[in-house]
Amino acid sequence: MFYAGDRRLRICPPLILVSVLGLNGCAAIGGTALLTAGVGNATASGIERSFDGAIIKTVTEISGTVANAAELALDRMGFIPHNTNTDGNVTTIKAKSTNREVSIRVTEIAGNTTRIRIDVDRGYIFSQDSSTATEMMIQIEKSLETMRKASR
Repeated sequence: MFYAGDRRLRICPPLILVSVLGLNGCAAIGGTALLTAGVGNATASGIERSFDGAIIKTVTEISGTVANAAELALDRMGFIPHNTNTDGNVTTIKAKSTNREVSIRVTEIAGNTTRIRIDVDRGYIFSQDSSTATEMMIQIEKSLETMRKASR
């Protein structure tokens, strides 16, 4: 029981739980995506979905190689890169299609460890396209695998 001044309030614990989950709105639903990311999909395993719709993954590869693989993946998917910027250990690749804007951030964490973050925007408020971003991450991984085989 909870007490508020002189009044006694009875609040059922399940009601509190439902209320707290309700405060998160769609983010509570998105949390389940974080828990199930990659389940049943060996290629997409290790992909993290952030609450803002971005797709994030860390790979064991040099950042320059990952940036090249990202450009190959964009080309394969039909996106047109229009801006590439390198600032310190972060390379940002911007691309677009007829109705999507893509931002890929390739961040060097250590010599052979690189973090990839992909944001795909549909062009209106709160319109992140995590499905396209996930496919883009899968295509980057395929490009990296092709590049590894070619270098052997």
